[in-house]
Amino acid sequence: MLRRASLLLTLLALLLTAGSAGAAETAAFRLRDLNGKTVDLAALCAQGPVLISFWATFCEPCKREIPQLVELVKDFQEQKLQLVLITVDSPRSQKQVKPYVTSKGWKMPVLMDPNGQTMKKLKGGNPPYTLLVGTKGEILYSHSGYKPGDEQVLKQEVDRLLKAAQTGAKP
Repeated sequence: MLRRASLLLTLLALLLTAGSAGAAETAAFRLRDLNGKTVDLAALCAQGPVLISFWATFCEPCKREIPQLVELVKDFQEQKLQLVLITVDSPRSQKQVKPYVTSKGWKMPVLMDPNGQTMKKLKGGNPPYTLLVGTKGEILYSHSGYKPGDEQVLKQEVDRLLKAAQTGAKP
């Protein structure tokens, strides 16, 4: 009887684990912006889906990708898609970030992730690392790296995922 109960408990545990494996991973963090203000991802998500780009001032592919992301977000204004840049510059090189952002005229939130701890927590390797996060904080899409043409694939994915999210369908 004890053996049977143990087997049932093991089976139940396996079923519960299998049921949660398909659940979307969520992104949750609080980071400071360039002015020292704390920004909570959940508050941004409440306003609409968020496209996040982890980048660095030393990363040439990042510098080529960001203008493409700015244009992509313009194409999804009706869906209230937001762009948030998160720099993974080390504490030593962070002083270069604000002048760089100012020189580019970027108006989107730029957050600081010293040493890339948040990026690592969200399973990113090296920048650029791009995430699409839904209104409930769920990670809908992730991509590492950038080469010309990646923005077209990203645009198709964003379109597909946002449509699925609006209808409640599984992506």
